[in-house]
Amino acid sequence: MGNGGSVKVTTEDIARHLGINRSTVSRALQGKLVSPETIARVRAVADRLGYQPDIGARIMATGRTSVYGLLVPRAATPYVGRVIDRMQALARADGCHIALGCYLEDFEEYRRYIELFARERRVDGLVIYPMHSAHLLEPLLELPEKHIPIVIMGKCLNERVHWVAMDIEMGWYTMTRHLIDLGHRRVAAVIDLLGVPLGGPKTSVDRALMPPGDGRYSGLSRALAERGGEVAPDRLVLCESTLQGGLAAGRRLLDQAPRPTAIFAGNDLLAMGIIRAAQERGLRIPEDLSLAVYDNSDFAELFDLSAVENLTDEIVGAPLRILRHVLEAKDEPTGQQSVELTPELVIRSSTAPPGA
Repeated sequence: MGNGGSVKVTTEDIARHLGINRSTVSRALQGKLVSPETIARVRAVADRLGYQPDIGARIMATGRTSVYGLLVPRAATPYVGRVIDRMQALARADGCHIALGCYLEDFEEYRRYIELFARERRVDGLVIYPMHSAHLLEPLLELPEKHIPIVIMGKCLNERVHWVAMDIEMGWYTMTRHLIDLGHRRVAAVIDLLGVPLGGPKTSVDRALMPPGDGRYSGLSRALAERGGEVAPDRLVLCESTLQGGLAAGRRLLDQAPRPTAIFAGNDLLAMGIIRAAQERGLRIPEDLSLAVYDNSDFAELFDLSAVENLTDEIVGAPLRILRHVLEAKDEPTGQQSVELTPELVIRSSTAPPGA
């Protein structure tokens, strides 16, 4: 049982209770240099005795907060919610915690979070998800040369930051190839543009809105080109990453004549909107329309949607491993740390040959 707050429990109390050294208890509470069994025993006793770490003393002794910052544009989407949940669980298993910042796609708010987390050193390191626009890199390049380690989730060539990314181009290429191999020739795509206020869905005549070298477009176009096709201007729709954006895009595509026989949605929110647009028109999935999505979320599993698996413990854990590696190196140069992983397809019943 806890001590009810009457007496402060120390690491010496835990060590005495277990009959081990105080240094072993300290290492176990930090999750370092001891066996998993010892970590579990120490943390179990610490919880039972009501141990509360002295954060101020730990910072003074180690120079660390054991807190990582995680900066996201929005938290109220299924995919970002899964990123947050998994990163918190992995950080906790490593004896650390996550401080979440949500800037609501407001660049000035994003800049304030960079100031708070990085310049004021409120955290040991910072993860930014996703790095979907080049202008988000600007405040990072304004930081002093010696700053906390920063890992962005998205490919970056600037050597001042580390990065972790899924090969988005390969994900879009392989799913588009799957649809083509099923026999689809009228393949459409709905791509979200985070942070770009569009004021409604746009067709690919507005491709200038897309970041240069966008892997989604290049993967899609490469797969179509291999079969002698191309991205038809009216079958690539750019929209805001919302249910309403997906619904408007779905209506625009499904009102075409001839309409697409397959649609590849950039995320689960867009897919939800497209499903509603199909229902409004009495179209069945996959009998009348094949639908694939670039996020294997709980929603994709519930609606049995073929999906690109873009979220694994490997991709979420990699930024934390990079931060730990750079922090443990202290003043030793590590160079830019980077990890690129290949996404996998999860094929379900939502994709089938045309007219199946």
